[in-house]
Amino acid sequence: MLRWRLIFGIGGAVACLIASFSADQIYQYFHLSSSITDPQTPALIYRSEIGRRVQLAGGQTGDIQISLAWNNRNDLDLWCVEPYHTRVWFMHKHSLTGGRLDVDANASIMDLSSSPVENIYWPYGYAPKGRYSVYVNYYANHGDPDPTHYQCRIVAGSFVHQYSGEISPRQRILVTSFNFVPGFNSIQQSVWHSLILPFLITGSWIIFQTVLLSLTFCALLVSFKKYFNNSIPITIQYAYHYILYAAAWAGIGVIIAQSFYSFINWLAQLVSTSHPGIPIGYMPFILGFSRCIGWVLLFAVTSRGVAAKMPYLPDRTSIPAGIMAGLIGALLFLYLPVFVGDPTRRMLAALIWGFLIGFLFCFTVDELQPGNESTLSPGNPFTTPQILSSAGILRPQGRIQGGKSQVR
Repeated sequence: MLRWRLIFGIGGAVACLIASFSADQIYQYFHLSSSITDPQTPALIYRSEIGRRVQLAGGQTGDIQISLAWNNRNDLDLWCVEPYHTRVWFMHKHSLTGGRLDVDANASIMDLSSSPVENIYWPYGYAPKGRYSVYVNYYANHGDPDPTHYQCRIVAGSFVHQYSGEISPRQRILVTSFNFVPGFNSIQQSVWHSLILPFLITGSWIIFQTVLLSLTFCALLVSFKKYFNNSIPITIQYAYHYILYAAAWAGIGVIIAQSFYSFINWLAQLVSTSHPGIPIGYMPFILGFSRCIGWVLLFAVTSRGVAAKMPYLPDRTSIPAGIMAGLIGALLFLYLPVFVGDPTRRMLAALIWGFLIGFLFCFTVDELQPGNESTLSPGNPFTTPQILSSAGILRPQGRIQGGKSQVR
């Protein structure tokens, strides 16, 4: 019994790991990190690297958010000159218009980071109309080689853009200047960032896993078909319909989970805009909690689809396994140490889900071919009714109906 569970568990884990890795390669190829940001693009399973660092550092967002990230211990400074010509920087962290430098990295040699980030933002409803200029200033070398490569992301309404470059000691670089009009959002950009992109990212990630996981289960059943009842042969046509069915359920899971997370994200923004005095930690807590619920919904619904047409995977265990995998995956995604990147977090979550679903494959005497009990190899665990009975899987009156094991 345990051997079969491990075979299918390991097979499921490897399939989901490969699928998650492949999805991340596609995300990198299309440079999604340059257009992803919470809360404008509330993708359930994806955060940009800059967004992740800002969130872990306690940085906030608002009408305008400007973030700077680099990958060594040198000290770079983020500056922003607002329309009234006030400079927001480490010597003047709060402007009269509401601009704030809330994350300042590597300012002290006693607290250096190799993955630093700085963040300037204007709370919702505060950013004035006009032209903003963004600068990167090289302040101090703390022992790491130069030039230092940096990335700077600007979020202003529906406008999201990421810039990159290199800077050396005693340099100051104008990254860009942009105009901001409060309340103005491009309809096309808003629809793309708020609706299409989040569903596309979450859907591709889980559907890749579902397809490869279903294909792996079919391949394993065919490979070990001599041990199973052939009343439900795994043909190419059966596998095709099973994979489509499971993928459709994954799509339903994406719609439910991503819609829930997007709605909570929108609601949190609405409350933050209408009540500027809400505590600083409000948004991260609400978004983190809703992300956990979204992951649970995503994996629970998808697990139901994977189990629905698979004859040896019981429904009563697949959904709890999906709930458990979703909860563990969300906690790993949110709370692993900062040096663990989001792609690794997603792959760990996928690996856990694939293993749990595969490990729950349940075989009974009725699911073995007649006569196989006495002809299996000596090392096979299904050799005698006594062993099967002691394992709790002997059901003499069971039968296969409609692709599931039914007990009378």
